[in-house]
Amino acid sequence: MEREEVIERLRRIEGEIQDLRDCVDSPAIENCMREMWIQLFLAKQYVGVWDAICPEESFQKEAR
Repeated sequence: MEREEVIERLRRIEGEIQDLRDCVDSPAIENCMREMWIQLFLAKQYVGVWDAICPEESFQKEAR
């Protein structure tokens, strides 16, 4: 798999994690999504994508 394909798939997963996190109000699921987000953040860094300095900066829930 090419690097660009990996980045595309990671970004797609990122969107799915955020969508799930936005529509569920369960603290347990919130914790799981946070752990998944951290692992995804690390995977993106391994392929050279730096969106933020730390995962918490990029995981802030959007105000609605």
